[in-house]
Amino acid sequence: MNTCSHQKHIAGLVLLVITLWVFNSCRSSRGSGTPELTKNKVPFETLSVHSLRQQLLAQKECKYFSAQGQIEIDHEGTHFDAGLTLKTVRDSVCIITLKKLGIELSRVLITKDSFVMLDRTQQISYSGSVEELTFNYHLPIDFKVMQDLFVSGYTFIEGMTYELHNSADYYILKSARAHESSEIWCNPYTLRPIHFITENQDSRIQLTPQRYDTKTHCTVASEWTIESQMIHQNKSLKAHIEWREVSTKALSDLKFSIPKHYTRETL
Repeated sequence: MNTCSHQKHIAGLVLLVITLWVFNSCRSSRGSGTPELTKNKVPFETLSVHSLRQQLLAQKECKYFSAQGQIEIDHEGTHFDAGLTLKTVRDSVCIITLKKLGIELSRVLITKDSFVMLDRTQQISYSGSVEELTFNYHLPIDFKVMQDLFVSGYTFIEGMTYELHNSADYYILKSARAHESSEIWCNPYTLRPIHFITENQDSRIQLTPQRYDTKTHCTVASEWTIESQMIHQNKSLKAHIEWREVSTKALSDLKFSIPKHYTRETL
C-alpha cells in the first residue's frame, strides 16, 4: 500500500473510527486488564443508569483538547506509524496532523458536516461530507462520537436507552436498537470506562485504554487501542495511539488553509 493510500486510511480512521476521535476520553475492552484494587468496590446496588451516566459525562467535559503523540496502524498485513497532533474544540472543529521524520504528510480538518484532508506528498486536497464518509465505511459514528472517542474513548449515542448490568468484574451500560448496539464497560472500583464497543450490521468498533491522565477536570486516555472490523468484507484495522503531551487550555491557533496550487478532489 502506498503512502497516499495509508493517509486515506488514517484519515478514514480518524474520521470514522474513533471516529477516530480520539475527543473526550478513552475506554476499552475485556483485555485491558483486571480491575484496579486500590480502593473498595462501589456497591452495584447504589448505582443507577442515571447516576453512572452523570459521573461518566462529568469525566469528559473538556471544551478544548490538544495533544501530541504517535499513531501506529496495522491494516491487512501492512504497518504504518507517524507522529500525530490533535486540536479540537467541542461541538465545533477538529484538526489532525500526521508527520513522519519531521515532515508533514497530511492535515485533516473536521467539522460537524464536512471534512478536508490535505495530502502534502501529492499536493492534493480531498473534501467531502462526514455523513457520506461514515456511510461509505458503514461505521456507526458521527462528529460528536468522533470527538468523544478521541478524547475520552467512549460516548453515549443519542436516542439510545441504556440498561445497567453487573457482569462478573465489570459494570456494563448496554443499549440496543434495530441493528445497532453500544456497550460501556466500567471498572467497579474507579467507575472509569475500560471498554467501549459500538456495532451495527456492517461494522464493529472497539476501544481499549492502557493508561489514563487527569488534566484539570477531565480524565483523558493517554494511551489506547482502537479496532475496526468490516463484518461482511472480512476486513479489519487496528490503531494504537499514545499521547505524550496533553492540554485542555483554550486554543487560539486553529489554522487551516488549502494551498492554491493543490489539486482539489471530492471523496
